[in-house]
Amino acid sequence: MTHDHAEDAALCDAALRAPVRSRPASVGLIGSRAKWRRIEKALRELGHPPESTARITCPIGDPGVPGKDPASIALSVAVDLLRRIAEPPTVPDPRGLPLRHGDRP
Repeated sequence: MTHDHAEDAALCDAALRAPVRSRPASVGLIGSRAKWRRIEKALRELGHPPESTARITCPIGDPGVPGKDPASIALSVAVDLLRRIAEPPTVPDPRGLPLRHGDRP
């Protein structure tokens, strides 16, 4: 999302609080596992249960793509998205919408 951890936490909080019909299907953060632990702790303190925070992916991208520069991160995210598009859905849409052919959770 951003380079500011507090802003990322606020954006994650807003995404998780969005009404079901307008809730994003997925939320992902650029960052380390340590960053995610801090943000997840903040979200839990705001009342978000573990099953809610589990909808957020951090770090985003394919871990097999090396590098931390912007181009490598972009490629890593593209690889991960392409893989997700190719995989059949395994869970219902987190917004509660029915899955249609071609939809991805």
